[in-house]
Amino acid sequence: MKYKVEKATEKDGIEMLEIIESIPAKGAFELIYTRRPNAYLSYQKEGDRVNVGVIKDENGKIVLQGSCIVNDYYLNNKVYPIGYVGGFRKRQDFHGKFNWMELAVNDKVSNKCDLYYCSILSMNKHAKDVFTKKRNYMPNLEKICDYTTYIINPKIILRKKWLAKKNEYIFKKVTKKDLPNVYDFLHQEGSKYNFFPYITNIEKEFYNLHIDNCYIMLKNNKIVSFCGLWNQTDYKQYIVTKYNRPLNILTKLGKITETISYIPMPKTGEVLDFPMLSFMLVENNNIELYKEFLYYLAQEIKKEYDIFVIGINNNSIINKEIYSKIRCLKFQSTLYFMNFSNKKIKHENDFYIESGLL
Repeated sequence: MKYKVEKATEKDGIEMLEIIESIPAKGAFELIYTRRPNAYLSYQKEGDRVNVGVIKDENGKIVLQGSCIVNDYYLNNKVYPIGYVGGFRKRQDFHGKFNWMELAVNDKVSNKCDLYYCSILSMNKHAKDVFTKKRNYMPNLEKICDYTTYIINPKIILRKKWLAKKNEYIFKKVTKKDLPNVYDFLHQEGSKYNFFPYITNIEKEFYNLHIDNCYIMLKNNKIVSFCGLWNQTDYKQYIVTKYNRPLNILTKLGKITETISYIPMPKTGEVLDFPMLSFMLVENNNIELYKEFLYYLAQEIKKEYDIFVIGINNNSIINKEIYSKIRCLKFQSTLYFMNFSNKKIKHENDFYIESGLL
């Protein structure tokens, strides 16, 4: 059978969505990561350098799809365009070989970059085998880090445990007046990390992330931390389709799970409504400052939501000292990069991977 690589269009969006939702990710729970109501239009909200490719059979039916989303990121303290390659989904009856470069980074479909990265769920062993096995027609992947996405109940962030005795900081929403200092702070701290995005206009660059959803802390009138509470559920969603034991037992306990500060277990088939803690930085990776900032963010979150989400590099000191110790739901991924320019990446620079951009 003959197959053809094409740049996707809006008309392909519904068929793409059907393929995305046909196979949930499996683990302690089955999860669909989807892009309702139209997958193509959802991808276009990721930025102004978004490219979506499809492979169609001779009858015009989509058998495989993938995407490449290009943003500007810090790398070795400088700024480069880097492509996030993802969204690979295939029909279950498609068994042909494919090269993701041809699908997502082909001249017909994508802007070229020297460097690309991708994420693979640890539970998705098939995808890991496909992408990491060395083949002549596939580029080699180099591991960045293991990565955990945490789904957390904000009520678990308690004052006694998270606040320092000495209150040195002012917590507040970002205003337009704050923006010049915010961008200076994001550059100052973000440039210390590989793959932290270069941010110059929050509302323009990140769909549905508004200034009044962003927060800072000040010490002596100087910004020492920043975070955006980014709700993306109107264009991409998480839906739990099934719980396996023992989580299935927790779903039957109802409010009891919340009294032990576990997350309220969402009903199957229900879209999870939550903000992501996005672009979260604190000055010099200060653990006590981070914990205090997280406490105040949690107080804001629980006014409207039952859960929040953050993804973080497992090697990060913030992960080891804070998130790995929180009782919550979580799932594991591995991040890889593909380097076509032979750029040497300084591994002494920590890797910051923003879950809202995956």
